[in-house]
Amino acid sequence: MQTKAESCSRLGAGEAPGAANWITGFKKGKQDSMQIDVQKLEAAITDLKAALKDGLLAADIWDRNTGLSLAGFNTQPAAVALFTEIVNSLGDTLESSGFPGLDRYFFMNLQTGKIVLIVMHGTDLLQGVLMDSSKVNLGVLLSVALPKALSSVQAARA
Repeated sequence: MQTKAESCSRLGAGEAPGAANWITGFKKGKQDSMQIDVQKLEAAITDLKAALKDGLLAADIWDRNTGLSLAGFNTQPAAVALFTEIVNSLGDTLESSGFPGLDRYFFMNLQTGKIVLIVMHGTDLLQGVLMDSSKVNLGVLLSVALPKALSSVQAARA
């Protein structure tokens, strides 16, 4: 089975000197300056699992431009595509309507007791977190898991 880092390299990833776990993003055929340490993203997912325990159903961190999942737990490729479209459409609609734009994250309360958290890590990375609302403490999510996710993804860029 192929690792995420290997599939990234097949899709045009670059390597930082001495670090095979780094990828470089591309936009419309041109190399972008996004460099991400995939192992640090995987560690961020591990931290999220530790904080949310059985309440975490699925999580992905993905490149907004390519839709490529860079790290995840019970990854959901269809959801990655869907939420990329939702974020883009919602952002465009808010802007054209004169409303303030999206900031760092938003929630969706779904049927069957599920919650989705979408996190914007800058303009190039998105993170989706699917949770069981009966097993997740929202205080822990907002005061522990979310700040840790934000700082972990930022650290993966360094």
